[in-house]
Amino acid sequence: MLGNDVISKNPYPKKRCNLNMLDGTATFPPTPSLIKEGVKHVDPSNNIRRAAFTLAEVLITLGIIGVVAAMTMPVLIQKHRNQEVEVRLKKFYSSYNQALIMAESEFGDKANWKQTFSNYAEFKIWFDTYLAKYLKYTSIENAGNRGLVVFPDGSGLLYYSSNDYYFIPKVYQNIEENSWGKIYPDKLGRNAFAFMYTPGWDDKEGKGLESYFWNWNGTKESLYTNCENEGYFCTLLIQYNGWKIPKDYPRKISY
Repeated sequence: MLGNDVISKNPYPKKRCNLNMLDGTATFPPTPSLIKEGVKHVDPSNNIRRAAFTLAEVLITLGIIGVVAAMTMPVLIQKHRNQEVEVRLKKFYSSYNQALIMAESEFGDKANWKQTFSNYAEFKIWFDTYLAKYLKYTSIENAGNRGLVVFPDGSGLLYYSSNDYYFIPKVYQNIEENSWGKIYPDKLGRNAFAFMYTPGWDDKEGKGLESYFWNWNGTKESLYTNCENEGYFCTLLIQYNGWKIPKDYPRKISY
C-alpha cells in the first residue's frame, strides 16, 4: 500500500451529463484534446498509410498488358477479315446472279447473249449492254487490259475472260495491283476468289455465275488440296461450308 503518497490523475475524467428537465435535452462537457498545447497543425499522413504503386510495378503491369494485346490483336484482326470476306462473297454471288435473272427478262436466255470478250474494250461493251443497269457499281476500270467493276462496298470483279471472273473483296487503290498478273497465284484464295460464268453448261445449266469448279472430282478432299496448292477451289470450299471460311482453311485471308 502506497497510501496517499501517490495520487493517480486521470486525464480523461468521467463525463457528467447535465440534464435539462424542462425540455429533455442533455449537455456534455467537451472531450479533452490530445494535441499538445502550442501545436497549431497536425499532418494527417502521420497516422494514415497511403496506398501507392512503385514505378517498377507500373512498368511490369504495362508490359503484361502489351504482351496480351500483342497476342490477341492479330487473332481479332484476322477474324474480322474472314467475316468481311464471307459477307462480301455471299452478297456478291447473290446480287450478281440476281442481275443476270433481271437481264434475261429483257434480253432472253443468257446462253444466247454475245459472250466473247478478251480485252477491256470488248468487256465494257458487253457489260454496258447486258448488266450495267442491273448492278450497283461505282466505276469500271482498266486493270491490265481487263475489265474491273468496282462496287460501292469497295469490292470488285475482275473479268479475265468470257468465262473466268475473279472477285476481289477489297480493291487495291493501285488498279494494276488488281490485274491478273498481280493476283495469281499469291492472292488467289486470299484476296481474290475464282468464279466461272457458264450459262447453258450441262453440269451447271442455268446457274450463270458459280464458284470455280473446272475439273473438280466432287470430293471435299480435292477442294482442300486445290485451295492449298493453287487457290482456284477456295471459293467453292467456302460456298460448300455455307459461305463460311472453315477453321482449317488452308490459306490466310489477307489484304
